[in-house]
Amino acid sequence: MNLLNSKNLPSYKIKKLFKISNDFLLNLISVLIPIGLLQLLVYPMLARFLDMQTYGYFLSVIGISNIISVTCGTSLNNLRLLVNKDYNDRKLSGDFNVILLAGIVISNLVFFFILLCGYKCDFLESFLYISLTIATSVRAYANVEYRLNLDYKKILKNNLIAAVGIITGIVLFYFFKRRELSVIPFLFGEVFGILHILFSTKILSEALKITELFRIMLLKEMILILATFISNLTVYLDRIILTPLLGAETVSIYSVASFFGKGIGTLISPLSGVLLSYYVSGSITLDRKKFRISNLIIIFMGIITYGICLLFSDPITGLFYPTIIESADQYIGIANLTMVINFVCGMVQPAVLKYTPLVWQIFIQLAYLFIYIGGGYVAIVKFGMHGFVYAALAAIIVRLLILLIVGDLTIGKQKSI
Repeated sequence: MNLLNSKNLPSYKIKKLFKISNDFLLNLISVLIPIGLLQLLVYPMLARFLDMQTYGYFLSVIGISNIISVTCGTSLNNLRLLVNKDYNDRKLSGDFNVILLAGIVISNLVFFFILLCGYKCDFLESFLYISLTIATSVRAYANVEYRLNLDYKKILKNNLIAAVGIITGIVLFYFFKRRELSVIPFLFGEVFGILHILFSTKILSEALKITELFRIMLLKEMILILATFISNLTVYLDRIILTPLLGAETVSIYSVASFFGKGIGTLISPLSGVLLSYYVSGSITLDRKKFRISNLIIIFMGIITYGICLLFSDPITGLFYPTIIESADQYIGIANLTMVINFVCGMVQPAVLKYTPLVWQIFIQLAYLFIYIGGGYVAIVKFGMHGFVYAALAAIIVRLLILLIVGDLTIGKQKSI
């Protein structure tokens, strides 16, 4: 029986499924354009220009910058999605830019201290990294207006403009060829994206004022910040753990080993953002049965993705990282499996974020963090790099299981889409 036949599905449901599919495709293209440029041009270019140790340090600092910017910007983006209806119902405006500004100031003061003391960066490097972190935080939050309006065409346009910025940064880096300017392609991409947001939205022009909802929003944001920080800390924790214990070279090796898995997983991840937008808009509701079915589909997609990794990861990784592939080759299989499961977690996450209490986010991420750090440290001490890759795999499997169990226990019965 054809379930998509108009006799079995009302026309409005078919239109809704078509709209979701179209938005997913637009979001996929939007994500692929800047990430494709970074993964296929910028990172390989820097890997060839910098020696392995310097490249490892660069990856570590960029990782910290991403942790901070995603924690500040993306957490506030998700909060705005979740509570925007409350503000509209009460005809209130404010709070969010105040929270964003405070988060940027506090987090970048800490980042500046880390750059000076932990990585011995000079003033120019520190200035560029902090500028990148601020720009990424602002853009990560400000594109929420597109998501609130389910306007994925503007998200695509924004990322196209950001891609122009990345290409401009690549040209400038090639012209000067200075190690301190390695961050320029990333920075120009974010700045170009922000300029488009300033001209196409009003989100950043909202008044810097506090409303009657500020206290509860600040509390919710602190919970989301903690959960997002832990989540993104674990994404880049390999760089933070490996650098002091095994040296910056191992960061380069593990990053290259997981290169293909990160890239192919990017083809799946845009659906996560689309799903959360539709959940919070009320266009899609979820019950336990749908949650289980969707998880089976997601896991099946993950299996297919890993099969693709097994077939193509070695030759393609070697093509882009010819100077590091020999050292990374022995870890590629396990590292890519870890990346694929991580993206599966990212697909399950939106339902858990929408339909379960925020406190569960902290529990899930803390459990993963403790397993990752504890298991990773013990494994590195006993077995070196080999121990770490297996510990990282075990930790992400546990995280997926916790997400599935928490979602299954807390998602109640909802009306169908």
